[in-house]
Amino acid sequence: MRTYVTDEGRPGIWFFSLDADSPWAVAAARLVYRLPYHRASIAFARRGGWVDYASTRDGALLDLSYRPAGPVTPPEPGTLEHFLTERYCLYTEHDERLHRADIHHLPWQLQAAEAELRANTMSPVPLDGEPLLHFSGRQDVVIWPLEAL
Repeated sequence: MRTYVTDEGRPGIWFFSLDADSPWAVAAARLVYRLPYHRASIAFARRGGWVDYASTRDGALLDLSYRPAGPVTPPEPGTLEHFLTERYCLYTEHDERLHRADIHHLPWQLQAAEAELRANTMSPVPLDGEPLLHFSGRQDVVIWPLEAL
């Protein structure tokens, strides 16, 4: 889970919770970037054009399948897709101080997506209505060290 924040005109992302299957990845992200990673059991498999995905943590489950469902398009400035994806830093708190890590990536190459949700007990709030779904095949990212603000 995450939210979108801005500090001194710099839009970024604040993560509330992240899951990873690797205990090493969890430990490294917690230590180096002070990110709220948790160890989860994650499985995925490709089935035709679909990706089957399941993640469990502390008894909570997210079980779904998804696939791209449209042409690849970069998000246009001024759109919701641009607002959600074109963020070039992350924020976190450490020792009661705000920290930021700058991020570099090429513009996201998005596709509309569709999903079949089988179970979601991970979300702390009920999710109603039609979801807004996007797919990106891959996004390479470079991240700089945290700096205190």
